[in-house]
Amino acid sequence: MIARARSQDFPRLRRRASPSILTDMSFTGSAGAADPKELNLLLIAEPDFDAGPLAEALRERGYRPAWMRVESASALRAKLFARRWNGIVAAPVPTFDVLDALRIAKRESRETPFIIVGAPLAGCVEFLRAGADECVMENEETEMGAITERALQRAETQQAQRLAERRFRSLIESLPQSIILHRDRRILYANPTCLRYLGLSRVEDLLGRDPVGLVIEDDRPRLAESIVRLGVGQSVAPMEIELLLQGGRTLPVEVASFPLDYDGQPAIATAARDLSREREMQQKVFMADRMVSVGMLAAGVAHEVNNPLAYVQANLDFALEQLVRIESAACSEVCAALEEAREGATRVRSIVCDLKTFSRPDEQRVDVVDVRPLLESAINMSFNEIRHRARLVKDYGPVPQVSVVPARLGQVFLNLIVNAAQAIPEGAVEQNEIRLSTSTDEEGRAVVAVRDTGSGMPPEVLRHIFDPFFTTKPTGVGSGLGLSISQGIVSSLGGEITVRSAPGGGSEFRVLLPPAPPADHRADPRPATRQEEPRARILAVDDEEMVGNALRRIFTGHDFEFVRSGKAALEQIEAGARYDVILLDLTMPQMSGMRLYTELMRIDPAQAARVIFITGGVLTAAAQRFLDEVPNLRLHKPFDAGELRAVVRKQRTG
Repeated sequence: MIARARSQDFPRLRRRASPSILTDMSFTGSAGAADPKELNLLLIAEPDFDAGPLAEALRERGYRPAWMRVESASALRAKLFARRWNGIVAAPVPTFDVLDALRIAKRESRETPFIIVGAPLAGCVEFLRAGADECVMENEETEMGAITERALQRAETQQAQRLAERRFRSLIESLPQSIILHRDRRILYANPTCLRYLGLSRVEDLLGRDPVGLVIEDDRPRLAESIVRLGVGQSVAPMEIELLLQGGRTLPVEVASFPLDYDGQPAIATAARDLSREREMQQKVFMADRMVSVGMLAAGVAHEVNNPLAYVQANLDFALEQLVRIESAACSEVCAALEEAREGATRVRSIVCDLKTFSRPDEQRVDVVDVRPLLESAINMSFNEIRHRARLVKDYGPVPQVSVVPARLGQVFLNLIVNAAQAIPEGAVEQNEIRLSTSTDEEGRAVVAVRDTGSGMPPEVLRHIFDPFFTTKPTGVGSGLGLSISQGIVSSLGGEITVRSAPGGGSEFRVLLPPAPPADHRADPRPATRQEEPRARILAVDDEEMVGNALRRIFTGHDFEFVRSGKAALEQIEAGARYDVILLDLTMPQMSGMRLYTELMRIDPAQAARVIFITGGVLTAAAQRFLDEVPNLRLHKPFDAGELRAVVRKQRTG
């Protein structure tokens, strides 16, 4: 065992009697030295210690040393507290043990290099073990300059490294991405974002853990393989994995790993980026794209159904009108059968109309509407969810009109009604109720309330019901987007959605919308009783021949003509034919109704003014813009005989 070195064990170094070295001294570099580096050194030595050789050696190396001497522990502490020093040089002092001085220096100023001069070999070993940076042994005074410079340079390098590490730590601790540093599959460091991702409060809870254990079971082999590949110098591409959080929850992240040096040894840094918002946006885009696809399908179905439904309903109306003139028991039974058929056609018509309403969720056309018909459409679309779960009660009070995009507000009502139905288990219809009500609040807003007697929601669920992808429904029943989308739609209309709910007490959602000022809208004409009318010359243009046949029966008693193309109609008018009314299908192959109208405006504006447009489905953006710009009347398929006669009468009478 090495004996503890004491100050008295040092050999006596050279002394000189010059009184100038008995106090603090400063030495300047020799003339002609280029940019000498200033050194502030703290000297622990007796007053007669000869520092000249060390000063000269440092000057020869381009330094300009300045000294401050101390001889006691209290003086050392005071000087270390007062300022920063480039180094501490310790020589034997009978009243101040060198090991005590070393301990004080490392405690008060750990980064300052501590150099001991004039120690025996055994003493140097103990001093270096105790933390001294350099030790100049006895009889090596000629090496004092080189050894001191080496200690100073090493301290400068270490200080620069510590500064770089502090800057690096400051940088990674402020990053929004999770960062961990690990070596041999043991975590050495984790930034605050990583702790936040994992739901931890102390970094100590992570240090020493295997980073592979932070991810779900299925992703562990891939992450472990990437660590092995990095360890042998191979590159690793970023990968998407799932972090395992507190309570068994998961967080999707993208991780990228790369090698680096940490504390002077090879390590691996792994950065993780939260993908949850990105996944939410992808899901929203997917849902929006799917809704557009469904909307296009519904629009196509509506158009294809509307054309045959138009002549089915028109022919049923014609047949009933003819049969009611015949009074007989047989005719009465036939009339009853036809009436039932007409009611069925009317029901199909209503369903198709609702499909048209909900088939364009991306539609941005704003209309002033009454919310009650939109509620009815939502009921029709969702009634299959309601009928086996609850009684439907309607309590419609006076309500102001609102300025909205009808399809989007209809989507809100549909979401709320479906949610209300799905909150009630099947099989107890008479014991459960879904109540829809409309009213006007004290601020004049339209209020639509959807109330159910379902299971209700606890406060912890209520706090999140409008969050995207939050759902308590089983997998496959809901996406967790309905209420989030509904809230966004209502907010965009200047309104709000409120909710009240309690476990076992059902829920009530209220949609509040600001009223709209009255607007001038051309309403579709309503059915009218048949009247004897002056004979008129009527041209019908439609690519469906059955529609033409039905129209011919309805307009018995008028001069009626039918053509199946816009080109044929244009040729007749160019040849001199003139009509009191032109019933024109908007969308036809080859020459559309829009193009025919444009040609009529060019060659005969008076005939163009007699056009009544007939539409059979959801309009394209171009068709909608066209109708918005022309003053002509329009009629939507399927129509009944009364509606058709009413719009023709209105066209003729102006």
